[in-house]
Amino acid sequence: MHTCSELDEFVKSEQADIERNKITKLTMNQQTNQNIVEQSISMPSYKEMLEEVGNQLKLRRSLLIRRTLFVIWPWILFVVSLLLSYGLEQAGTITVETSKLYMLLSLLVLGSFALIYTAIARAIFSIEKHIWLDSYFDGKNLDQKASWRIAKKLFWPIFCLKLRLLWKFYLLPMTIYVVAVGFVGYAAYSLPLEERGWPVLIFVIILFGGPIPIWFYNRFYLGFKTKFARFLFLDSYKHNFSYKDFFEELEKLNNINKKEMFKKTLLTYFGADSLHTISQITISSIQKGINRLGRVGKVTGALTKPVLDELSRQAVHFGEIAAIYLLYRLARLSLHQKEQEVNNYIYNLDR
Repeated sequence: MHTCSELDEFVKSEQADIERNKITKLTMNQQTNQNIVEQSISMPSYKEMLEEVGNQLKLRRSLLIRRTLFVIWPWILFVVSLLLSYGLEQAGTITVETSKLYMLLSLLVLGSFALIYTAIARAIFSIEKHIWLDSYFDGKNLDQKASWRIAKKLFWPIFCLKLRLLWKFYLLPMTIYVVAVGFVGYAAYSLPLEERGWPVLIFVIILFGGPIPIWFYNRFYLGFKTKFARFLFLDSYKHNFSYKDFFEELEKLNNINKKEMFKKTLLTYFGADSLHTISQITISSIQKGINRLGRVGKVTGALTKPVLDELSRQAVHFGEIAAIYLLYRLARLSLHQKEQEVNNYIYNLDR
């Protein structure tokens, strides 16, 4: 005969085995589901990504040019004021001292205004470009005024998101760099003058060479980890928005077919950076050619270069985020079995 204590131990043992079996099956099911997710995603070819980028640029071509002019107009005004001062000086209408005074005032007033205005306008325009893509695939027919109004209302929420991303991802490498520069610099300064050779050399290498690996780390590794942040924010931002849930979702999306996603993202960023560099070289070459046409050519080159620079910058950036959005949709499809999450709260901001 079994005692009550033995029966209790037997029952507990059986229950423990059942629980262990449940946990094992659950883990196996989760791993199987994850494998199915990894296999179900069909990564786009580079040709498909380029075709989608081309389609989006074609759809927004004229608006992209108008928005670029809207962003850059203070710099055009600034350049015109400098050229005007120089022209009046050459014509003998004003003295050299007066011309220098006008240029200084232009630098202090128009230059400062252009710097602040362009930074804000670029930030809003960047948000709007993400809205263009998201609304297009959400099936929302937003006109240019509506997308700009929504982007303006999202300026501060996106600014707070940038601060969160800075704190979570980008602060560590910058902190390491500053500490390393400070430590080596202080150590070199503390040594006698005749012993500062190698420490000073190390200090100079860290000071000027340190930003290079940090840029690559931020651009490619952290760029991969944060690539979906803006689009996920547009899909999840509401009254009860939670950064905790946001970053958990971002991590899940980043883990979808991670190796292949990283390759596509890396080549997207590399391609965008290369294209921007090539466009800058081309624009500089065009300006040099225009400058050879004499005074009129120099004026024309001075006015067109900032416009072409900004247009190249905005077009390349829009192409880059269009390619990233294609990857974002595929990641959402694998994680949630649907490509789009229509967030009407964002679209209602236009009201």
